[in-house]
Amino acid sequence: MSDRRPPAGLNRRNFLRQAMWSAGAASAVTCLPRFLRPAAAAVPPNAVFPTIFIQLRGGWDPCYHFAARTGFASRAVAAADIRQTAAGVRWHVPTMTAMTPHMEDAVILRNVRMSPNIDHHTGLVELWYGTASNPTSRPPWTNVLASALLKRSPAAAPNVTSYWKREYSASDRDTDYVRYHNTSPDPLGAAQRILNIGAFASSLDTTMGLPPPAEQQAVYDAISKSDARLYDPSVQPSTVAQFGQANAQANDLLGRTVGAVWPPDMATRTMFNLTTADLTRTGYQATPHLLPMTALAFQLARYQASHVISMTAADLYSYDNHGGGSPTTFQRTTGTRYFDMIARLLSALKATPSPLDPSISMFETTHVVIASEMGRSPNAEMGNGTFHWDSTHVACFGGRFKRGYGYGDLDGRLMAMPADFDTGALNQGTTTSWMNVVATILKANGVDPSTYSTAKPINAVLRP
Repeated sequence: MSDRRPPAGLNRRNFLRQAMWSAGAASAVTCLPRFLRPAAAAVPPNAVFPTIFIQLRGGWDPCYHFAARTGFASRAVAAADIRQTAAGVRWHVPTMTAMTPHMEDAVILRNVRMSPNIDHHTGLVELWYGTASNPTSRPPWTNVLASALLKRSPAAAPNVTSYWKREYSASDRDTDYVRYHNTSPDPLGAAQRILNIGAFASSLDTTMGLPPPAEQQAVYDAISKSDARLYDPSVQPSTVAQFGQANAQANDLLGRTVGAVWPPDMATRTMFNLTTADLTRTGYQATPHLLPMTALAFQLARYQASHVISMTAADLYSYDNHGGGSPTTFQRTTGTRYFDMIARLLSALKATPSPLDPSISMFETTHVVIASEMGRSPNAEMGNGTFHWDSTHVACFGGRFKRGYGYGDLDGRLMAMPADFDTGALNQGTTTSWMNVVATILKANGVDPSTYSTAKPINAVLRP
């Protein structure tokens, strides 16, 4: 491997600037962050907007969060605690106070249906692969999106995703992602299968520059060869070691590729209120682990180092309402810190000039999608946490999403109501599945949704 250490006393930004213009680095220019190149006068119609996908494990509540309402005995929701945007989006202020400045920009899909009684053991599989019983295997949608955008514009780390091999909970329904029936993984898949985005951020080597393109390709090739066999359960044990070696090489490669973005500068540390501990946080269950993750997502988008940044908040008992019959004690308060951190991300995007056009903010050229696994039952929650609900909602901000829009709704029984994908009219069309959400994200990025599934996009929530 080439040693591309900067001269002593040369900071990261100056090093990257010099590397971009040096004759010896000509082949690596296309991999450099676009933030460090002269900005265009206007954003081209087909410009790549980074997509930040945040999945909060545990179920979003049908009475709190982004679809607040009163009238249910099991939920202590006061009408005075609910606010509504001009577009009709309702949110529970005590739970989401920090989100208040951003709610007029929110697009809320309120009628998303998962599988009946879905839980966190199967929910995550459906977010990535579709219904687990579907014999048609498909690569994760984030890889499909990253691959399509990579053809349009280079990126140092096209897809940075937090993956893991097994679910946190112990159950016969746990998903082993290594053994899951995906027979055609995207070549980028293993390279971006980072077990913990926080650990990845803290391990970045800030002293080395971009690896040569030939080295990048060699690592991707090695990973794709080993990764393909990992999905065959009959040979999986014999290839784990090879996969681990290739994955370690990939993490090293990505660490050196995006090392220029972490640790962040003081302005970013201030916007996210990062402590010294946050800069080195590595524990999977570390609390509050979402804070350095959102800060890293901002940095990757700011420097255009990645097309897709996906993260998962994995602290089950700080977000859902496993409250032993007291959901009002849990859902109403414990999700607050997550929304505080997400609000910091949105504020940072709005306060920072876009790398595509400095006359507008990053919020205008970045997609933020926030989802959960499922909904929560309107009945009183039982201590074992089995009261799941198949109707849930998804929040979208910025980029090519509209500014302020409430799509679909729940009926008096808190079941998803159908809506027209093109006009948004209620009681027309069909209810929304997660595949429709994915199709919408793909279309927002100018990627043909049919490359992933036959699901239709929700055009009503996108700007013309």
